[in-house]
Amino acid sequence: MSRPPGLLVVAPSAYPLGGLATWLDGLLPGLAGLGWSVRLALPRGRTFDVQAYLHRHPWTPAVLLENPAGTAYGRRGAVSRLLREAPEGIVLVVNQPEVYAAALTERAAGALTERAAGRDVPRIVGSLHGLLPRLVEDFRRFAPAMTAAVGTNRLACEVLAELAGIERARIFHAPYGTEIRDPPSFDLLQDRGPLELVCAGRLDEEQKRVSDLPRILAALDSLGVAWRLSIAGSGPAEASLRAALGADRRVAFLGELAPERLRAELFRPGRALLLTSAWETGPIVAWEAMERGVVLVTSGYLGLRAEGALRDGENCRIFEVGDAQSAAAVLADLATSAGERKSLALQGRRLVEERFSAAASIALWDRALRTAAALDLPASGGSAVPPIPAAGRLDRWLGVAGADRARRLLRRPVAVRGPGDEWPHTFSAPGAGADFEVRLRNLERSLADPGEAAE
Repeated sequence: MSRPPGLLVVAPSAYPLGGLATWLDGLLPGLAGLGWSVRLALPRGRTFDVQAYLHRHPWTPAVLLENPAGTAYGRRGAVSRLLREAPEGIVLVVNQPEVYAAALTERAAGALTERAAGRDVPRIVGSLHGLLPRLVEDFRRFAPAMTAAVGTNRLACEVLAELAGIERARIFHAPYGTEIRDPPSFDLLQDRGPLELVCAGRLDEEQKRVSDLPRILAALDSLGVAWRLSIAGSGPAEASLRAALGADRRVAFLGELAPERLRAELFRPGRALLLTSAWETGPIVAWEAMERGVVLVTSGYLGLRAEGALRDGENCRIFEVGDAQSAAAVLADLATSAGERKSLALQGRRLVEERFSAAASIALWDRALRTAAALDLPASGGSAVPPIPAAGRLDRWLGVAGADRARRLLRRPVAVRGPGDEWPHTFSAPGAGADFEVRLRNLERSLADPGEAAE
């Protein structure tokens, strides 16, 4: 096999314990082991602590994207310089749409034509890590900047084709994976004691529907099932979840835990990982838990049926999204049958070994990126270069370039409310959720049941 071109990965650094950081921890060394020369580019700023990120996820060489004034002009300039100077053949973009905008800017200026300054131009590869209207709109809007796009489950790939309008020949399927270790021991798995439940990941309502947890636990109580719940994670819905459950001594809030602590302390045979999501593009936490012999009890989230991997009663248990009574009934069955828990756990681990191992995932990413490197640049189609918005009154007086320079000289950066202000993970406004969900369900139905016409 020929040596692949260099790879530059541009990713956020604001969430050191997030799922994307965990995924990159496996992907980057895995690709390096297959001959890729890999650099990681990370934004640095007031809400992007690169040192903390690299302490938790060390990678060399790392490139820092600096924007001292905190302006959109400075952000665009930093990424444009990176693209002009990058020796890599592939730039993989992870939730950093500024790369697409900068690529269109540079192409319009002639700096990223087929061969610029005597070198091959890097191919921009987008990766979709969420089924949200605003993320999909970014892909539709910036499709002319991308040579290829990768979806981490089959529904995401269909979304890229049908809703973002990307050519199917430029779309690749490459799921997340997890390291396969020695099999866990099931010797201590028994029926006695309360059912041990685990909830792990981002605590939010829009995707994870964490408000379903108190309703499920109340339904378990009504069925007379003894239980304990360990919650590992944080997020915008943490305060409301604590308010609902914090007084219950059967619930332990553990905060964010690194993946190795999850595996060592929480993911043990006999326990059940409870997932209540509306949609998923993985979920990587499920593969990590199932690899350790934990039974997955999950909502039938958008993306599950299309992937065709999780099967109710075979390698997991599934309930309808938002159906607390059904979820409780499933958990009640598991609470009284160590045999069923063991059977599901064994089949769950087998599924991860066969389809969601780190090695399988890396092989698919390697194939996708090698293929993308050989593709022609996409036609621009006269795509408009996104304008640089003004950051305040100073921009209206001096222009965006002059205002950025003045802010740097005066050391008066613009105010930021969070990572989304400083280095946005999307450029699009929130869309109409209900209509978008209907479209996702129709797409998933067409994938899961090819003979069934979409509504």
